[in-house]
Amino acid sequence: MAAVTCACIAIVLTACDERISDSGRRDADRLPVLSAVEDLRLGSLADPDSGFSRIGAVAVDQDGNVYVVEQQPPEIRVFDAAGTPLRTIGRQGQGPGEFVRPGLIGILLDTLWVNDPGLGRVTLFLLDGSVAETFPTAPIVRPAPPSPNVMVTLRGGVLRSDGFVHMERADAVAFLGPGTAPPDSLSVPIIRLDRDGNVVDTAGEGRIYLVHSDDEGSPGRPAQTDLVDSPGPPADTPLRVRTDAGSILIDRKVPATADGASFSITRLSTEGDTLYHRVLGYSPTPYTAAAIDSLRSTLGDITIPEYRTPVIAAHVGSDGTVLLLRDGETGADRRWLVIDSDGTPRGQAMLPASISIRWIGSDAIYAVERDSFDVPWLVRYRLN
Repeated sequence: MAAVTCACIAIVLTACDERISDSGRRDADRLPVLSAVEDLRLGSLADPDSGFSRIGAVAVDQDGNVYVVEQQPPEIRVFDAAGTPLRTIGRQGQGPGEFVRPGLIGILLDTLWVNDPGLGRVTLFLLDGSVAETFPTAPIVRPAPPSPNVMVTLRGGVLRSDGFVHMERADAVAFLGPGTAPPDSLSVPIIRLDRDGNVVDTAGEGRIYLVHSDDEGSPGRPAQTDLVDSPGPPADTPLRVRTDAGSILIDRKVPATADGASFSITRLSTEGDTLYHRVLGYSPTPYTAAAIDSLRSTLGDITIPEYRTPVIAAHVGSDGTVLLLRDGETGADRRWLVIDSDGTPRGQAMLPASISIRWIGSDAIYAVERDSFDVPWLVRYRLN
């Protein structure tokens, strides 16, 4: 059975209300501090039916039931809001309702969708676990503009509420022809597929970053190129996160001086219309000499700005809630800004640095945490 614990991760009382600067911009550093309380822990050290070996994506339905991808063996485990096991959906195999490598999942009304890149398909389940529909999402190879000699392979994807699948997750890069200079980042088209697997159109673009290894590489081409979610630090290029009906854009340019520093968050529709735009002021954190030495020992003799990037990661929940990870924190916890679905900054919360966020709601976060034995647990934090 799932073990339930209650531990207060961070409860901070503050006499400072949210401050509005003279320019009308909210100050991110003076937002109210929220409490983040662990109130549910799913997993087990002893029971293989309750414990996880590798936790993948997570979804939550309108009743609070939790759908968790267990990747070894591949299946979806379902729990109620109190952590009681309800059922298992799917199993290993290639038949209807079976999985090879389940990836992203989500809930649309009374349907659970599961994208399986290993089988190149999306399966729709009713919430009781019965199979409703299956349709293909075969890998797609596309050029990565503005580099015509660089090709990316798009695989997987997300089922949107409009019924189309958007594919933007690149898992391979090919450099065509000798002497093709590998870029540091690539623009990746977001492909929209219909239920027959046909390309309908493109829906904007994303960006991927590459890390190159020159060991034993031929001239003009590295021996190895790895895809990463963001460039190595320090980086202040805009962050873009896809939503069900558009994207969230975080402009986080590092300032030259500490005066008037700000970053912005913009929500865009699929057509590119601005749904909201918020600007937050903040006090930049300078790099210490020790931090600069640490970066250069890892990345080489690179140029490092005076101040840290204001936001280094972003997550968007199914309801539009946004979490922004601030830079500069040390210790066991990290500071996240919580932005409501309408763009209103709600507050800031301290969460363990060791967790990996899997699902976000307006008042709860599900995240994976590994214990001292490297066993994964799915933990729920309540935000108040």
